Amino acid sequence: MSVAEQMTETQERILSEVESAQDRMIEMNQRIAEAMTRMLPGERYQLRSLPGMGELPHPKELVDTYFDFAAKMTEANRSFYKEMLEIWAPEQPAEDVEKKATKATKATKTTKATKKTTKAKKA
Repeated sequence: MSVAEQMTETQERILSEVESAQDRMIEMNQRIAEAMTRMLPGERYQLRSLPGMGELPHPKELVDTYFDFAAKMTEANRSFYKEMLEIWAPEQPAEDVEKKATKATKATKTTKATKKTTKAKKA
């Protein structure tokens, strides 16, 4: 298995565990909210009813704003690192890679032939 495949497999396992933990948290919070509703009949526990909370943006708006920003930051980071890769590890056209490999092979053969000739002359 290649390093890239191992990384992908590990990332998928981590993501699966995170999603599983999130599902458990949602279920737990639903049970707590239902219990609170039973304990306080006729009143639904509302975050916005707490002192000072009415002045803040709605929690849904805060969540959306946060994740919109996180998405923009992720894209900015992706773009930055791709540009850095272009500077430090540019992709070479396939024909350039093939030409370099051919040159290296020829150089190796030439070096071996030169060594044989030199040995023959010394003998």
